[in-house]
Amino acid sequence: QSFWMFNTLVDLSVAYMNEDRVILEIYDLKAHPEKMDPTRPVHSVADMDKYTWWDPVEVFFRQEAAVSKEPVSYALEMPWQWFEDHGVHVGDQCQWHGADGCVMRTL
Repeated sequence: QSFWMFNTLVDLSVAYMNEDRVILEIYDLKAHPEKMDPTRPVHSVADMDKYTWWDPVEVFFRQEAAVSKEPVSYALEMPWQWFEDHGVHVGDQCQWHGADGCVMRTL
């Protein structure tokens, strides 16, 4: 799987998890709003057509993407360094709890 920061204004972190919701990989990703072309704003999925596969803007963000090293079932996006700040590591498991969000626990 791949997670990229195209058209993103804030830094984020992403955790890739397997089918058992065990975290396999964690990435901290920097936003680069200055790399976006202000003459081609993206406000909807349809606006993505303003950028082609080989457009330098899109190429930059694809090259900076967090690509999982193995197949994953889930990706959890959080504010930048949230996992580190909350003591969540590779090997921890996420449990869904409906509207209350999720809880991380060490296996």
